[in-house]
Amino acid sequence: MHIGQAEIRDNPARFKVAANGRRWGKTLLGGALCLKSAVDSGHAWWIAPTFPVASIGWRAICKLVKQIPETEIREGERMARFPGGGWIQVKSSDNPDSLRGEGLDLAVFDEAAFQSEEAWTTVRPSLSDRKGKALFISTPQGRNWFWRLWMRGQSGDPEWASWQFPTSSNPYIDPVEIEAARASLPERVFAQEYEADFSLSEGVFFPEWSEAKHVIPVHTIPKDWVRWIAIDWGFADPFCALWFARDPVTRRVVVYREIYQRGLREEQQAQLIRQHSGDERINMYVGDPSMWNARTESNRPSIASIYHACGVPIVPAGNSRISGWQIVRAGLSGESPRVQVMGNCRNLIRTLPEMVHDPIDVEDLADKIKSVKTEDHPADTFRYGLVAEAQPAHRFEVREFRVSA
Repeated sequence: MHIGQAEIRDNPARFKVAANGRRWGKTLLGGALCLKSAVDSGHAWWIAPTFPVASIGWRAICKLVKQIPETEIREGERMARFPGGGWIQVKSSDNPDSLRGEGLDLAVFDEAAFQSEEAWTTVRPSLSDRKGKALFISTPQGRNWFWRLWMRGQSGDPEWASWQFPTSSNPYIDPVEIEAARASLPERVFAQEYEADFSLSEGVFFPEWSEAKHVIPVHTIPKDWVRWIAIDWGFADPFCALWFARDPVTRRVVVYREIYQRGLREEQQAQLIRQHSGDERINMYVGDPSMWNARTESNRPSIASIYHACGVPIVPAGNSRISGWQIVRAGLSGESPRVQVMGNCRNLIRTLPEMVHDPIDVEDLADKIKSVKTEDHPADTFRYGLVAEAQPAHRFEVREFRVSA
């Protein structure tokens, strides 16, 4: 190990966050810590954003494991078992629900910045009974949840520690190669990929967003405000519903409620929307246009028709992405923005600042980063709702429905 790797390895903090440049040696560090845990009869998970990325860690772990006599490598499970009862298993976080159930001594999050925060919140309880540790290693991807954990490591909390190591701090990388990369890459890309720089503001899709300006305390919406609901359907991925209200005098728009949940059938989703709405007068329901797609393979009616049958009469949302994002930005812009969000809409507040530009179409939001799906469901739902509000007012007047329990 080089000096930086040894510094992280030897630090006594329970939770360690390492922002590293490319080729710094994070895979070797994480693999060595997993090996140490398993040799000491511990249970360790190596968690990567996708199975292809996980394969890189698995190959590195196998090289280390083969140096230990009497270990058993199970390729199908991507698991290595040790004579003393310890084990290492490589997992993917593309479905965070699959990360439940195990008691762990160590969890290593590889390329943590490219995973969803839900992966960490799902794994965290698995560390409790064995008082397990966690290592988060990644190249930065703007100021997302990985950055927030990194900041916690700088806060003085004795359980947390964090580091920022550029590629140049790896003594085994030729400095000439690093300078060649600097000369050939855009400055902001080099800063992120080689210098582990979090401040990639050019990539942030909503630079207008500020919690100080846009997030407001939870309060009761007056009865005379126009209300509508926007819905982005999902099952394996979360479904999202946002409640909007507009002040009839100032025309200020407030997002005042959200549902964000996976694993619900469309009937359950509609029921949950009705339940949360209570006796509120909802003037319109707008949904992801894909909800009207025919489901001929399963011989089932469209999702939209099931919503209708369950008492949620949705209409298709406008789905012009570029003009839709322009409407969102207009609502968020200015010192006194027209659109604000109540603090109980935690997932919308959490994910909006994490959205980045699509590398191919810079006017659009990226739905994948390095083949990893972004958590864009709240942003899409936000767009559906604001596009609906921007349409001619008669759309609200002709579709008034009262939801009853």
